[in-house]
Amino acid sequence: MRRWGVFVPLLTTLALPASARAQTNGKIIFERGGCFWVMGPDGSNPTQIGNQFAADLCPGNNRDPVWSPDGTRIAFISDTHTTLPANIYVMNADGSNLVRLVDAIDDFEPAWSPDGTKIAFTSNRDGIVESIYTMNVDGTNVQRVTNSPPASDGQPAWSPDGTRIAFSTNEGGIGIHIGVVNVDGTGRTDFHPNIAFGMNPAWSRDGTRIAFNGDGSVNQQQILVMNTDGTQQTPLTTNMLPDIKPAWSPDSTMIAFERNISGLTYVFVMNADGSGQTNLTPTDGGNAPDWQRAHTCQLTITPTFATGTLDLGFVLQNSAPATWGTWLLHTGGVVKLWSIPIPAVSPAISFHVPIAGFPSIGFVGLLTAISTPTQAICFDFKIVNTH
Repeated sequence: MRRWGVFVPLLTTLALPASARAQTNGKIIFERGGCFWVMGPDGSNPTQIGNQFAADLCPGNNRDPVWSPDGTRIAFISDTHTTLPANIYVMNADGSNLVRLVDAIDDFEPAWSPDGTKIAFTSNRDGIVESIYTMNVDGTNVQRVTNSPPASDGQPAWSPDGTRIAFSTNEGGIGIHIGVVNVDGTGRTDFHPNIAFGMNPAWSRDGTRIAFNGDGSVNQQQILVMNTDGTQQTPLTTNMLPDIKPAWSPDSTMIAFERNISGLTYVFVMNADGSGQTNLTPTDGGNAPDWQRAHTCQLTITPTFATGTLDLGFVLQNSAPATWGTWLLHTGGVVKLWSIPIPAVSPAISFHVPIAGFPSIGFVGLLTAISTPTQAICFDFKIVNTH
């Protein structure tokens, strides 16, 4: 059977950023005892990551775990099996498919780009100062973003639209503070006159705020939040305990962070206004939390056939970048109609894809699915009579 030319006018729409993106709060990853653990957003079911990671690196000097945007992979740093200070690794969420990306001197603090194609990181690979770099997720195409000696820059955090990176810097000799730079290295700013003294910036997923730990009204290790231009710097934690490393929930309503109590670190969460501070690891502790964006989607297909046209009606919603494919099954085999990358799409959209000139061949099946590299997230299958 021949492959029909499919005219899909709305497929190009899915390649554009959605005006709104539905997010679901997934698991929290954290480090404990040289290994990585995941738990529910309420601290339930803490589980140590196993497989190849546990066999090769755990326990060891493993730090800074961060989720990929689709929630299926984890980047982190380790120097467990190398004489170099730090190397960046990527693995599947279950600890399988462990890969070391780069092998340079002192690469650390990985941060995934929102589209999942790049990782920003801190490095002293030039042997002069720490700077921000980016690379592809396979470790290729390393590009330098910041280069302002004698200033050292670190702790990169991507803006949700992928165009800017927030970071910490000691530029100007005025103390460590937060800066922002375009991904191509232009437009560097440190919020004059609203300088934000602090470290560990974290951009909210809705793009409106930056959380960081800095010098609050009580001590120098408090969690604060500000607008993305440095204005309205507001302390969220106001106690004598050191609070660092904020991580926004995917829906931007909560923040996870690390708190030091009498020399032991614990993973806490709180509402975005600082209320409801809760210890999720009161028994065994933990540090360096990061919040997974759980991938959710809605996908239905409604095929109809009339006067030589097979019409495919779709309802589609997708919370993170993924691949959408559709296949036609008939007695002669399987025809792939399309398989394309799509961004987050929310709210759900309805549209039709007509296939004109479709032959009358009896019953055919239509399978459509949204998937990531490791799993099918949602799918639908329908049968239609083309007689």
